[in-house]
Amino acid sequence: MELIWLIGLPVLASILSPLIVRWTGSRSAGPLLSLVPFSIAAWLLVRALGGMDGLEWSHPWLPSLGVDLALRLGGFETLFLLLVSLIGG
Repeated sequence: MELIWLIGLPVLASILSPLIVRWTGSRSAGPLLSLVPFSIAAWLLVRALGGMDGLEWSHPWLPSLGVDLALRLGGFETLFLLLVSLIGG
């Protein structure tokens, strides 16, 4: 379920960003919206430095064909997600 939040939180922030800009003003919205990628990076660092195992999530997509929708977060994926979230912030 944590993998769904890793995808859903930035999508939700991008959908709500026009409302956040209107509500806080253009100068305050940037630092507020940058909390999303930095919080993802902090969560990934805590997981990586804590030595936690990878994450996997799977949901049957086409069960008659044996096809599943699967997400996986291992060490290499964590490194790239950390890189993307720090550059994107």
